[in-house]
Amino acid sequence: MKKSILTMVLFLLLFGCSQKATLQVHTETITESNIDIIDTTTETESINNGIDESVTSTSIEAKVLEIESEVNMQKLRLFVDDVEVDVNWEDNASLKQINELAINNPITIKAHQYGGFEQVGEIGQNIVNNDVQMTTEAGDIVLYAGSNIVVFYGSNSWSYTKLGKINKTKEELKNMLDKSKVIFKISH
Repeated sequence: MKKSILTMVLFLLLFGCSQKATLQVHTETITESNIDIIDTTTETESINNGIDESVTSTSIEAKVLEIESEVNMQKLRLFVDDVEVDVNWEDNASLKQINELAINNPITIKAHQYGGFEQVGEIGQNIVNNDVQMTTEAGDIVLYAGSNIVVFYGSNSWSYTKLGKINKTKEELKNMLDKSKVIFKISH
């Protein structure tokens, strides 16, 4: 038994751990005369194995920030003329930047009808984009030309960066968006 414990400790020391690990060693002794088991537990040992704690804490902080960003993205809300709509948001650099802007102050976008199938309005600054040629559908929310939000109640083919999709029927979207002007608000 002691040999297997030493083998395990040597294995951990040789091959390391990806993070700090705590090893609690438990030994059992069997006496020959009555085959009684005597349990003894040694003190808990901490094995660092050469991990730089500043790198570890930095990695942990980065992961926490990433998780907080994901949670905030889930809380990101869209209002159309003061009516909140349910949106499935994308996970991309453009939306992350919009999310960061909306944390401190809601983003208000004065949009106007264009082409009888969309509402388009300026964000007020350039946003990182990754435009790809696509054919949009009713409910799609896209970034156009790096500084415009477009919400579709019809369809169009162009190069956009997709931000999300509103969960409403085409008819509901047409009733909500088929007018000369709309105000979008993106907030937390």
